[in-house]
Order: sequence, then structure tokens, then C-alpha cells
Amino acid sequence: MKAFVLNMLFCAGITVVICSGCEDLLPEYHQPVNVIKAEFVGADDHIVKFWANFDDEYGKANYVSYGSEIYTPFTVTFGIKNTYEETIQATAAVRGSVVIYPEANPNFSEEHLLSNENLKIFSKYDQINNILTLNPNESFFIKTKLDFKLADIVYMHFFAQEKSRTIINYKGRLCYEVQFSPMTAVALITIQLADNFPPVTSLQKFPITFYGLIPIPPGNTL
Repeated sequence: MKAFVLNMLFCAGITVVICSGCEDLLPEYHQPVNVIKAEFVGADDHIVKFWANFDDEYGKANYVSYGSEIYTPFTVTFGIKNTYEETIQATAAVRGSVVIYPEANPNFSEEHLLSNENLKIFSKYDQINNILTLNPNESFFIKTKLDFKLADIVYMHFFAQEKSRTIINYKGRLCYEVQFSPMTAVALITIQLADNFPPVTSLQKFPITFYGLIPIPPGNTL
């Protein structure tokens, strides 16, 4: 008889439990905020070499005005991390930018725009359905290759202090071998992953040292 009563109470009480316990079992849902974090991961070797295009006509005696410098490859890397305790998944709509500029003169900068193209190397990005998945504490990385051209014929090393200049012979041509003192560059990323996530930013300063090879004006070949 006791078992029967318990069964009856259980059966009869299902509706009561569900109705009276809704507020306790299903609390109000709040959209998580601040679940994405942008972090500076690092930069390549901080010593960067550049050289002028020897095939161009020099035209001016002041090498700073030459404006055809070519730099060795250099990248900065940022990590985009899920700081939420659960996996997040969203329709990707990446927008933002990576901006690099000399700390001493932020009016001159190099900007790289971001888009879904930056996700393609990440294995958790479903390109077919355009879905981005990030597990807790998981990151994907954005690498930006720099060319250090801040404006028309304005390059990053223009804002570095020249340390030494030596005349050398390079492929039968007199050149200036120029070394600069270390300077501070600034990298700033602003990125929004999807429409339902707010943009996040990260700013990092890092040292960089330039070393250049500049041809001396024509008429001075060996």
C-alpha cells in the first residue's frame, strides 16, 4: 500500500513540480559578455633589413626621399581567445584591422583590414557554412605581414635614429650600409568576430631595429 501511495503522489505531482519549479530549474538566460579576448603573441626577429630597388633610377641625392625600399619578411601575431567557460559558436562576420605605427609619430601608420579570410587557416572554422567554433580557452591566430610603408614614400625606418653609415661595394655599386638605433613600434588590433559579439582590442609596443643598404647616386660606381 505504501508503494502505491508513493506512485500516486509521484504521478499526480508531476504537473505540480513542473509548474511550481520553473523559476528554480530554468533561471533567466543572460547573453554572456566579454567572452572574447585579443592578445599580442609576438613578432618576428626584431632586426629588419631593407634595401633600395637597384633597378630604379635614383633621382635624388637624399636616400630618405628614394621611396622604393624593400624589407625582409616581418610579421606580428595576435591570438583571439575564448575566455568563456563554454564553447561558443557563431556565424562568422569578421571585421576590424591591425595597425602598426612608430610610437614617436602615430600620425603615420600601416593598416591591414581583417575579414573572414583571416579565419581560413583555423581548423575550427567551417568555411562551407561560415560557422566559427571556439572551445573554452581555445585561440586562433592572426598573422599580419608588414611592409613598413606608412604613406607614399614614407617608411617606418624614417622615424628611427641613424646610428652609423659606411660606404661599401655591393655588386659593383657604391652603397651606404646604414644602421639605426632601436626604435619602438606599436601594434594595435581591433576585431569583431560576429554580429552578436562586441569588438575587442589589444595594443602592444615592441622594439625594432633597422639595417639598410642604399645605393649612392649614379656616377659613383666602382
